[in-house]
Amino acid sequence: MAELLRVQVETRRGIPVAGSTHWTGGAWLIMVNADDAPTRQRFTIGHELKHVIDHPIVNIAYPAIGDLSSEERQEDLCDYFSACVLMPRRWLKHYWGLGYQRTDELARMFGVSRAAMRYRLIDIGLLDPSVRRRHYFRALPLAGTQPQEALIA
Repeated sequence: MAELLRVQVETRRGIPVAGSTHWTGGAWLIMVNADDAPTRQRFTIGHELKHVIDHPIVNIAYPAIGDLSSEERQEDLCDYFSACVLMPRRWLKHYWGLGYQRTDELARMFGVSRAAMRYRLIDIGLLDPSVRRRHYFRALPLAGTQPQEALIA
């Protein structure tokens, strides 16, 4: 995927954020904080890759909705994308059904942090459904129609 999107990933120590994405004129450069744990770095790469994918439509796809700014929605959905790529719902439900129901064990299996796994298990309804996070997106309109807001979880 990185080759198709002309993406390069570099790690650098001492940067003030987990990751960032920049167009270099010939490729996208995803900069990842080398001081972060490898599980965090993987999540960051997925998050930043979503920024690359969304770049052409970011102003259309993420208008503010309610009390969520456009930037907050972008960041939330980039996290959601990374979680879906690293911890696919179908695979998690499969392993859950086989009896792997400890967050730390699943986190090791999927190469993610325990916190990321916990949030993902909440998102897909396997843990604490009363506190499920909600992700908002705005569906792109069909020609001649108004955009529709939708809620995904």
